[in-house]
Amino acid sequence: MHIVDKEQDVTKVLEELCQWASPIYGAMNKWWVRRRNVNEHLLRRIEAIYSLEGFTGERGPGVREGRLSTSPNISAKGKEVESRVSKEDSIEVDTEVFDDDKACEQFNIVVDFLGSL
Repeated sequence: MHIVDKEQDVTKVLEELCQWASPIYGAMNKWWVRRRNVNEHLLRRIEAIYSLEGFTGERGPGVREGRLSTSPNISAKGKEVESRVSKEDSIEVDTEVFDDDKACEQFNIVVDFLGSL
């Protein structure tokens, strides 16, 4: 699942930016907090779909397109996110988060680039 992979990738990038004392660390971290809340909201909705009577698809996180193999870390991270999401069902999603699509798109480009290094 792209959301699970993205969490793993961004966390790694943020750790590296922090270690390097990068000037973009603060902005990236602020963006990630907001994006992570949106992702958790989406995961709750996906879980609701899994719970529908008659659902026959595969449950749980998949693998992001372009990944060569599934690592245990990705699977474990998916379970961690799933667990956190189910515990935080009462989280309210800030609708302002959805207003920054252009900024989010630009941050996604930076994160993907840094993740590919």
